Amino acid sequence: MTARAPLDDDNIGYGKPPRKHQFKPGESGNPRGRPRRKPEGDSASIALFRSVINSLDRNIGITVNGRKKRITVRDFLVEKLIREALKDPKACANLLKLVERADRAHSEGRAGEPLVIQVYGGLPESEV
Repeated sequence: MTARAPLDDDNIGYGKPPRKHQFKPGESGNPRGRPRRKPEGDSASIALFRSVINSLDRNIGITVNGRKKRITVRDFLVEKLIREALKDPKACANLLKLVERADRAHSEGRAGEPLVIQVYGGLPESEV
């Protein structure tokens, strides 16, 4: 029989690796660690917000008094809100609340923050 190399002081076996393969004091078994999880809700809501802003800045073609006109979706929605406010007292109250909130946000220095807007009914047909 051949002579085996002498073992260290500790026994070697399951859960007991040789000393040269054991972790040094202060060394982690997973030095880089598990990767951090990206917050899904935040990035998705930011992407949605950017998409909405880009859509609001898009130009569309509309017909006003028989003449074709190109305006942004944002301007179109404001005009639609004003037209609806002239017809419906509830829409008028909602528009006044919206203007009041926007004015308050502007006076408090929060003018860039998004406001929640409720629009009743759909958008009219328009040429894109």
